[in-house]
Amino acid sequence: MRTWPPNDGWRNDGTVDEALQDRAWTNLYIPYVKHCQSRGVYVVFCGNAPDGGQFMGAQHKTNMIRYWTRIFNRYPEIRDAENVMIEICNEPVVIRNPIRQRGLAI
Repeated sequence: MRTWPPNDGWRNDGTVDEALQDRAWTNLYIPYVKHCQSRGVYVVFCGNAPDGGQFMGAQHKTNMIRYWTRIFNRYPEIRDAENVMIEICNEPVVIRNPIRQRGLAI
């Protein structure tokens, strides 16, 4: 369950409510990026899969690229910010090992 931020537009099934998403970017993320920039701090937006990356398929990757393209086109404050980095896929591979059923994601 996602607890922060509570109204950023992401639904539990991975889809997006664009109106809530736009409100979150305008009222939360962009001001936060600007504040961090004024302090010399970088912001990294991570792309995580709802299942922890175990099934990071081609469709999820395509969706993430489409999503960030939309954000960059809509918000030049994010696209042009020198203190913003985007991580398209965070730890997209899960390795199994003989000791544990599921190993570390790399």
